[in-house]
Amino acid sequence: MKKISNELSKNYFFIMAIVTILYIIPIYYIASYQYSYTRKEIYNVSNFLEHEFSEPEHSNLSYFLSEILEESPSIADVSIVVTYGDTIFKDKNPPELGKLQFKDKIQYYNLKYWVLNKQIKTQNNGIVEVRIIKELTPLIEFFENLISISILVLVALLLLCSKIIIKFYNDFIPELKKIEKISDTIQLESFNTVIPNFNIDIKYEEFSSITNSYQKMLERLKKQSELQVDFVNSASHELKTPISILKNYSSLLKKYAHTNPSLLNESIETMSGEINNIEKLVQRLLFLSKYGDKSIVFSEEIINLNEVIEDVIQELTILHPDQTIYFEKKDCFINTNWVLCKQVVRNILENAIKYGRTNPINVYLAYNLKNANVYIEDSGIGIEKQNIKFIFNKFYRVNNSDSINDSGYGLGLPIVKAIITSLKGAIFINSTFNKGTIVKIIFKR
Repeated sequence: MKKISNELSKNYFFIMAIVTILYIIPIYYIASYQYSYTRKEIYNVSNFLEHEFSEPEHSNLSYFLSEILEESPSIADVSIVVTYGDTIFKDKNPPELGKLQFKDKIQYYNLKYWVLNKQIKTQNNGIVEVRIIKELTPLIEFFENLISISILVLVALLLLCSKIIIKFYNDFIPELKKIEKISDTIQLESFNTVIPNFNIDIKYEEFSSITNSYQKMLERLKKQSELQVDFVNSASHELKTPISILKNYSSLLKKYAHTNPSLLNESIETMSGEINNIEKLVQRLLFLSKYGDKSIVFSEEIINLNEVIEDVIQELTILHPDQTIYFEKKDCFINTNWVLCKQVVRNILENAIKYGRTNPINVYLAYNLKNANVYIEDSGIGIEKQNIKFIFNKFYRVNNSDSINDSGYGLGLPIVKAIITSLKGAIFINSTFNKGTIVKIIFKR
């Protein structure tokens, strides 16, 4: 695992290497340019002299030599020495260098001079010796100063970058320590930890965002933990009643079953009903524990929503023969899962029957290109407005005089909500207390 300090050091040296290279490159190009330009100047002087010496009008070399030297290109720190016989002509007080070999190439002399020492054939005057001398001291001093300044600038940059990185590190690490301390204070048993507000002395917005995210995470974990505890408590409470009934009836059977046959039949029937209730409750609990916060995996097919509704109405009419359900048949084909779609419609219709006071229930279907809408309307007890927002919570049941003895578990609508969410649909409830409820179910086509 990498350390921030090591990574900062690596990046620091990498940046410094890049800066150094970027400094060296222009210095190198300046030096190369000066090197080429100066040598070119020396060769230009040499070419000029060769041309002048070859001119016929300059055959009287003794007369024209001084004139030729005066007309030669004037170049800074360049001097010319021409030897003709025993006569020496000098330009600009050249340094005394002693004897040198004659070459057509520039020579170094004591690392202070560039010298082009050559012989040139003249017009009718034989050969003259030409020495072109370029003093390098000013150029060397220029580059020494340039390199010195560059080194000073690089050192200054190194120190400045070091200071910036050290300051950043010293500011960065304490904030990480704070977050580490916060993490150490969090306990799975309790999510009541309140993260202090570091925004007063924090220097980086990102750390403020992290601390805020920690606080939100704790709040979510606390809420989730409370929901889990509430879920377990509610499930335990719901299981407690049928288990108590089974326990009581089993005690009665032990004492009186052999003397009271009618009690035996009543007990068996009641116990069988409670076992069915427990089975139904456990199935719903398992469904919610598996899919409560997750998407349900299902296969899709083209189904006729009209047939789904008819199927549910037919089944519920058998179970509730006194209940009237009006439904206007209308074919509507959607791409969904038959079982899940039927479970949603059945659950809502069961609630309409349960809380509808045996009044007629209206079911109607409407659709467009995108959605199919199922409306289920009852004229029952209704729901108070302040309670509507809670009806999709697990184990929630409206506590009023008409429903207080309801045998349900408050799990039907949470299951409906989970299914509808997985089907990418929606459900809306509009209810008026003591007048009735309209449920709108939206299925994607």
